[in-house]
Amino acid sequence: MRMKTYMTVLCLLAMALAAWAGELTPVACDADLALGLRPVFVQGTGFKPGQEGSGLVSSQARVGAVSGTGWELQVAIDSSTADAKAPDVVRFDGTGKGKFAGAPTAALKIIAEAGDLYHATFGPVDVKAAIDGKLVPMTVTGRYIKSGTYRRVDLTLGTAMQGKCNFGDRELAVRIVNGDNNFQPGNAWQRRALGKNVAVVPGDTVAVDLGDGTFAKDVRKACCGSPIEVGGKWYEVALSQDGKQVSAKQVELEAGMLHIDHPKWSCMLIGDKFVLPLEGGPEPVAVPAGAYVMRSYEEFSAPDDKGQRARLAVGISPAAASSKVAVEAGKMAQIAIGSPLSATVKANKQAQQVMLSLVLTDAAGRPITGLATYDGKQPPEPQITIKDATGAQVYQNTLGYG
Repeated sequence: MRMKTYMTVLCLLAMALAAWAGELTPVACDADLALGLRPVFVQGTGFKPGQEGSGLVSSQARVGAVSGTGWELQVAIDSSTADAKAPDVVRFDGTGKGKFAGAPTAALKIIAEAGDLYHATFGPVDVKAAIDGKLVPMTVTGRYIKSGTYRRVDLTLGTAMQGKCNFGDRELAVRIVNGDNNFQPGNAWQRRALGKNVAVVPGDTVAVDLGDGTFAKDVRKACCGSPIEVGGKWYEVALSQDGKQVSAKQVELEAGMLHIDHPKWSCMLIGDKFVLPLEGGPEPVAVPAGAYVMRSYEEFSAPDDKGQRARLAVGISPAAASSKVAVEAGKMAQIAIGSPLSATVKANKQAQQVMLSLVLTDAAGRPITGLATYDGKQPPEPQITIKDATGAQVYQNTLGYG
């Protein structure tokens, strides 16, 4: 028997029969709510001294700008006092006029400082930026790097359009989250074929709060242009042509199940029709029937007594056979990925020297590209011991990461 399920596709243009909900309003949000959001940056000669009367404190302050169609955000690396020996704050001007008096400010939090190298993070801080003549709130986080005379600032801009929408008989809070930094809501993710490889161009994210509407927990996400599951059913979410209203409508599509037998995992599937960010555990999850390429995979252990989880990431080549995922309607697709891990010591002999390396692979031989312990740190460096045929130790050393 072919199984059918109801699914949602986010569209930029709505059908004439759509029943629109209340208007969407701009809100600042955590940038982590977006799937695949990339930072914007300014570097090198993009920094200039501040203009006279700009409201900066230090004579050594430097100003740069990030911009796009219809918007510009200026950022200043400054000091909190005129006699400070080093910069310690970042100031923001969302008007693009270079005026920083009374502007939002974030402290620089030093990560590393040695010689000419200075590396710090900042934020989150709420900023209002002028986009197409309107002030739009956003939450800004970032980092500042200085090495000699070279400077770079990376900024992650968290902003969304928020409203409410009916999913069946439930009215739920919905956000269309900026994912491509053009601040025009409803941009779909796009698949790109690069020879034998498959890539994706990120767009915006649809987020639906299944709980209290604060988007702090119980949030379901989908890539704009692809399905989102709500309450065991799937809906088609659409924006009005002016991008100010949102609606949801059930549609019928065939589906199968995907089973990855681990306590907690997440992956990204790229298909001909949809880009699917999936999250799951040991129970199967519903997926639209079709052929996909798995683009990323992360796995998490069962939580310890503090609720923390160890983590691993698997490197996936889009052209490799192990990246292919086929989901048939009414059937279960089982994928062997992630743990258990295999460790192999490889030796490379050059003249009288032998180079030893440890290679970690997953259950299907894919490379492990990330590994973290329960506290989020890198595991201790592995120790290798070599013994001769009699069992006597002839060599022991620690392998470094790199």
